[in-house]
Amino acid sequence: MTSHAPQPPQPDSSKTDSIGKLEPCGVQVDENGDWFHDGNRIFRPEILEALYSKLGQTPTGEFILTDFRGACLLDVADTPFVVSRVDLERDESGREKIIIRLKNISQSEVLDPDTLEIGTDNILYCRVFSRRFLARFSRPAYYQFAEFVREDDNGQGFYIELNGKRRPI
Repeated sequence: MTSHAPQPPQPDSSKTDSIGKLEPCGVQVDENGDWFHDGNRIFRPEILEALYSKLGQTPTGEFILTDFRGACLLDVADTPFVVSRVDLERDESGREKIIIRLKNISQSEVLDPDTLEIGTDNILYCRVFSRRFLARFSRPAYYQFAEFVREDDNGQGFYIELNGKRRPI
């Protein structure tokens, strides 16, 4: 089951300072996908889901939250999206798909293997919400995903195989 991305918010010019930068929200997201407001961890699922529904990204890649008052800048260490679990599932016809679950988000989504990328310090990422956002694999999810990874025949690279098709990583 695929999640649907929230509609992209539009920054409100009334929330910017004299040089056109958005004001900070006072909300931080650490590299593990944990959210904080003024240093206090936000842990209630309904609040986190509401925050994700208001999440957007500027053309320069900064994360913003938008509500009826406009947009403000989110302080994000890496990305607010963290893959927390990876499972291989087969549908009724036997076709394989990799299901990823994102931390703090109740809906799962199907991994698009073509969006996999390796970042700094060999951190694995993929695109989520119709390729709109980058998601970081948590360490446990990385090890779950590693169970599906194979080395190619010449020992030069790695791939995953789904439905008889090799997808390089």
